[in-house]
Amino acid sequence: MDVKEIAVFGMGRMGKSVATRFSESGGQVIVIDNDQKVIDEMADKVAYAVKVDVNDIEAIKSLGIGNVDVAVITLGENLEASIMAIIACREMGVETIYARAKDRLQGRILKKVGADVIMHPEEEMGEKIAKTLRYGNLRDFINLEEGVSIIEAAIPKQWVGKNLMELNLRKKYGFNVIAIRENGKIITNVDAEQPLKADTYVVVIGEDKKLDKLLK
Repeated sequence: MDVKEIAVFGMGRMGKSVATRFSESGGQVIVIDNDQKVIDEMADKVAYAVKVDVNDIEAIKSLGIGNVDVAVITLGENLEASIMAIIACREMGVETIYARAKDRLQGRILKKVGADVIMHPEEEMGEKIAKTLRYGNLRDFINLEEGVSIIEAAIPKQWVGKNLMELNLRKKYGFNVIAIRENGKIITNVDAEQPLKADTYVVVIGEDKKLDKLLK
């Protein structure tokens, strides 16, 4: 999906980060919050910032945001407001809805009322820290769904001097290299015949149990 315009509900740390970064990348962003001070702060950073009672479904629907590609609901622990926002967005025809949940139970509730993707930032951060502590070669970690992740990790010593064609990682380990990082720069158009250097990181996608082989 080519995402060009998003609506972000809730200007906490996560909401501000999503809105600011997407706007800086050239996308159109509408931010919605019930705090005028926060709206004033974000007004110059996004295309449109509006103060709305996020607990009022009719007020949300009056915004007419049905044409945005994605709605991102980051209303923290305000479960009622999250539900209202999801229902309003769904009724307005928003194609994809992301919603932040504080725990698994809340995630199931938000999924039931119409969220397409549930975000568990605290849980994912805890898992990321745990993995980083356990595996010294792990640089970054993104959980896509249960049991499937994207990771960035330093290559094992035995890979140095070999190329991806020789290593044949997909056949041996069952995961795919989608990019490499060399000298601090991400390279997505990877030359499979180029020997890997000692300071290279690989960005791979696959099942967690298979990715563990790389991390170990």
